[in-house]
Amino acid sequence: MGDDYWAPRDVAARAICLQRKYRRPHTNAFDILTVAADLLAERAADYLALEIDSDDEDYKATALNTARAHTAARELVLASRRRLIARQRRTKVVAE
Repeated sequence: MGDDYWAPRDVAARAICLQRKYRRPHTNAFDILTVAADLLAERAADYLALEIDSDDEDYKATALNTARAHTAARELVLASRRRLIARQRRTKVVAE
Protein backbone atom coordinates (compact mmCIF):
# COMPACT_ATOMS: atom_id res chain seq x y z
CA MET A 1 0.00 0.00 0.00
CA GLY A 2 2.77 2.47 0.74
CA ASP A 3 3.58 4.84 3.54
CA ASP A 4 0.70 7.18 2.79
CA TYR A 5 -1.98 4.48 3.19
CA TRP A 6 -4.67 5.18 5.76
CA ALA A 7 -7.09 2.45 6.71
CA PRO A 8 -10.69 3.37 5.87
CA ARG A 9 -11.73 3.63 9.51
CA ASP A 10 -8.74 5.92 10.14
CA VAL A 11 -9.92 8.25 7.37
CA ALA A 12 -13.46 8.26 8.75
CA ALA A 13 -12.34 8.74 12.35
CA ARG A 14 -9.96 11.56 11.45
CA ALA A 15 -12.62 13.37 9.43
CA ILE A 16 -15.19 13.05 12.21
CA CYS A 17 -12.67 14.25 14.83
CA LEU A 18 -11.78 17.28 12.70
CA GLN A 19 -15.47 18.01 12.18
CA ARG A 20 -16.12 17.89 15.92
CA LYS A 21 -13.31 20.38 16.44
CA TYR A 22 -15.68 22.90 14.88
CA ARG A 23 -18.56 22.61 17.37
CA ARG A 24 -20.54 25.49 15.93
CA PRO A 25 -21.89 25.31 12.39
CA HIS A 26 -18.89 25.88 10.18
CA THR A 27 -18.26 25.41 6.47
CA ASN A 28 -14.90 23.74 7.09
CA ALA A 29 -16.53 20.90 9.02
CA PHE A 30 -18.90 20.14 6.14
CA ASP A 31 -16.04 20.33 3.64
CA ILE A 32 -13.88 17.96 5.70
CA LEU A 33 -16.63 15.34 5.78
CA THR A 34 -17.41 15.77 2.08
CA VAL A 35 -13.77 15.33 1.06
CA ALA A 36 -13.38 12.28 3.30
CA ALA A 37 -16.52 10.67 1.86
CA ASP A 38 -15.28 11.33 -1.68
CA LEU A 39 -11.85 9.90 -0.88
CA LEU A 40 -13.37 6.75 0.58
CA ALA A 41 -15.65 6.33 -2.45
CA GLU A 42 -12.66 6.67 -4.80
CA ARG A 43 -10.65 4.13 -2.84
CA ALA A 44 -13.58 1.69 -2.82
CA ALA A 45 -13.89 2.03 -6.60
CA ASP A 46 -10.14 1.45 -7.00
CA TYR A 47 -10.30 -1.76 -4.98
CA LEU A 48 -13.35 -2.97 -6.91
CA ALA A 49 -11.45 -2.41 -10.15
CA LEU A 50 -8.54 -4.45 -8.78
CA GLU A 51 -10.96 -7.19 -7.79
CA ILE A 52 -12.44 -7.33 -11.28
CA ASP A 53 -9.05 -7.37 -13.03
CA SER A 54 -7.42 -10.05 -10.89
CA ASP A 55 -7.30 -13.78 -11.61
CA ASP A 56 -6.07 -14.67 -8.11
CA GLU A 57 -9.07 -15.65 -5.95
CA ASP A 58 -7.38 -14.68 -2.67
CA TYR A 59 -6.45 -11.28 -4.05
CA LYS A 60 -10.01 -10.82 -5.34
CA ALA A 61 -11.43 -11.59 -1.91
CA THR A 62 -9.02 -9.19 -0.21
CA ALA A 63 -9.77 -6.40 -2.70
CA LEU A 64 -13.52 -6.91 -2.32
CA ASN A 65 -13.32 -6.88 1.48
CA THR A 66 -11.20 -3.73 1.38
CA ALA A 67 -13.73 -2.06 -0.92
CA ARG A 68 -16.49 -3.01 1.53
CA ALA A 69 -14.48 -1.54 4.42
CA HIS A 70 -14.07 1.73 2.53
CA THR A 71 -17.79 1.81 1.76
CA ALA A 72 -18.68 1.19 5.43
CA ALA A 73 -16.30 3.93 6.56
CA ARG A 74 -17.84 6.27 3.99
CA GLU A 75 -21.26 5.57 5.47
CA LEU A 76 -19.94 6.60 8.91
CA VAL A 77 -18.68 9.87 7.45
CA LEU A 78 -21.95 10.53 5.63
CA ALA A 79 -23.93 9.86 8.82
CA SER A 80 -21.78 12.38 10.65
CA ARG A 81 -22.34 14.86 7.83
CA ARG A 82 -26.12 14.35 8.07
CA ARG A 83 -25.95 15.04 11.82
CA LEU A 84 -23.98 18.22 11.14
CA ILE A 85 -26.60 19.39 8.63
CA ALA A 86 -29.40 18.68 11.13
CA ARG A 87 -27.53 20.58 13.85
CA GLN A 88 -27.01 23.53 11.49
CA ARG A 89 -30.73 23.58 10.70
CA ARG A 90 -31.66 23.49 14.39
CA THR A 91 -29.22 26.30 15.13
CA LYS A 92 -30.63 28.36 12.26
CA VAL A 93 -34.22 27.87 13.48
CA VAL A 94 -33.28 28.86 17.04
CA ALA A 95 -31.41 31.94 15.79
CA GLU A 96 -34.44 33.14 13.82
